[in-house]
Amino acid sequence: MTTAQRLVASGLALAAGSIVVLAVLVVLDLTREDDLHRAAIAAQEVKDHLETLRLELNEVRNAARLAANFMLSQECQEFLARFGRLPTRKDVAANPPGIIDRLTQKKVITVLLGPDEERQWQRRFDQLLKGR
Repeated sequence: MTTAQRLVASGLALAAGSIVVLAVLVVLDLTREDDLHRAAIAAQEVKDHLETLRLELNEVRNAARLAANFMLSQECQEFLARFGRLPTRKDVAANPPGIIDRLTQKKVITVLLGPDEERQWQRRFDQLLKGR
């Protein structure tokens, strides 16, 4: 083989080696980019799920507000008062009439009980009233 042929062969070998190295680098870069895309997609899915949860939570909050608003409405308070529930509104008559005035004339003392005392009084209450 002549010197020129050897030089050409060396150049081709060097070019082939460079092509192989570049191909490996491209594959590694594509793999890294694929991993980044998968991570970005996973993050977007989490974000979408969180947004769905936020919207559902807002729906539950709105439903709770509507329920509380209804429970405090005059219509609902009048309905509950028919069954002996004390109304929270002053424009709804209590059942029985005058019960709120009688209750506000009494002095109520709040007592904080420990767990053992609470159980003792609960048992006493159950003995006296639940057996009826």
